[in-house]
Amino acid sequence: MRWLVVVLSLLGMAVVLSAQNKGEPLPTFKGTFHSAGGGKLYLNTGDENQMEFWITRKTVILQGSKKIKLDDLKQGTPISVEAKLIVATHMDAVTIRVEPPKN
Repeated sequence: MRWLVVVLSLLGMAVVLSAQNKGEPLPTFKGTFHSAGGGKLYLNTGDENQMEFWITRKTVILQGSKKIKLDDLKQGTPISVEAKLIVATHMDAVTIRVEPPKN
């Protein structure tokens, strides 16, 4: 029985990973920048929750079309994060965008 659960879990992860590799759009998460450190970025969502994303060598941070550094982000800055699901509890930030202020 235990091996069946393991096999089904692995198949489920394979389906998710193969869908992401076929050019399907990545999920985007919006909120405000909270902090970054230890290779991770923390995003505050509007419902008082916080999401964690891994920052990799491939992560791109943009303000408009200009690349900026992680140090340029200040706490409370509105951002969106396109992320790639690696495993159920691990998402890599692919693109971090500074969102324009709401008027």
